[in-house]
Amino acid sequence: MLDHEKALLAELSARPREVRTRFAAACAERLLPLYESASESTDAGDPATLAAALDAVWAAAADGTPPPDLPGTIERLTALVPDAEDEDWDDDHAYLQNGAAVVVYACRVVLDGEVQDALWCARQVHEAADQAAQLLLDEDNTEGAYEAADASPVVRHALDGFDADLALAADTALSWPELARRLRAQARAGGVRLAELARGE
Repeated sequence: MLDHEKALLAELSARPREVRTRFAAACAERLLPLYESASESTDAGDPATLAAALDAVWAAAADGTPPPDLPGTIERLTALVPDAEDEDWDDDHAYLQNGAAVVVYACRVVLDGEVQDALWCARQVHEAADQAAQLLLDEDNTEGAYEAADASPVVRHALDGFDADLALAADTALSWPELARRLRAQARAGGVRLAELARGE
């Protein structure tokens, strides 16, 4: 487990279930723009289904009540996760995999509140950012490639986003409607920027 994951695991373990649900929803929101971009590039994926499921996660975060047939939703979403063994697999399909998987894990957080599922939401965001960083690095940069990727703008943006989202998700001074509005807007804006950075913009 990477150092940032260890720290995040400790933070999530110390937070109540509702905060973990909000954080998981924010992680999924941050990957949706990159998923949408990859879907457009590959003519694959199903952004509308993922967005609808994410809406349900945000709704559940309001009162802790899982939406009807959540296990069925998780099964349908799991079917959208591309297989790395597919013959048409490419870098954009990896983004589709991360984008679908993060919504699956977010739904699982709603269902069971497990810390590990919330951590895996964050891992999907980090994996997508790390892949983007590796693709943007000079092909000759093999020695110290991990350190270079970890210090890249796209990975730093992803990691900073975790801190920002977790802090806002745990804010007790805001009413839920206002917190939800701010958190989702923050995550969405961060996701748009993540997609731009992943494309080298």
